[in-house]
Amino acid sequence: MGLDLVELAMGVESEFRLTMTEAEAGLLNTAGDVHSFVCAKVRNRPSECVSQRAFQALRRVLMAAGAERREVTLDLCLDPKGLDWKALETELGQSLRPLPAASLGSWIRVSLGMARESRTVRELVIALRDQLPGQDWAWTEARVWSRLVKVIAHQFAVSEDLVHRETDFVLDLGAC
Repeated sequence: MGLDLVELAMGVESEFRLTMTEAEAGLLNTAGDVHSFVCAKVRNRPSECVSQRAFQALRRVLMAAGAERREVTLDLCLDPKGLDWKALETELGQSLRPLPAASLGSWIRVSLGMARESRTVRELVIALRDQLPGQDWAWTEARVWSRLVKVIAHQFAVSEDLVHRETDFVLDLGAC
């Protein structure tokens, strides 16, 4: 299996949080093959609560920074600027968008020195949850296809319009 196909397999594993053996990857010649493979994998695993996943990742990052496990509750106040966002991205296995700006009222209170810009763990979990892929039961065939097209187009630096179920990675996209 060539480097292009290895990188594609890694991208698919990362996007859908699954693993594939080299033998399985070697059987995936077209986008449709990968789609069928991913659908079978996500269909056969238990659903996952994304809020719980976000909380656990955030707790692991805070514990790595010295917090005690019992201290990390949903009501714990944190300054998001002091959070190790790179470590959190690593824990979650994906890039994160910046948090939404605080409300005008809280910005004024912070500016006047009347309050700190802090958020509770609960607020951070909600913001993180909204950036994570949906629960596994939400991986419909159409949603898998939509995300898969993006992964393939990115990997081969082609337009998403060129990716169809019968697109062959070697013959159509020049994988080596």
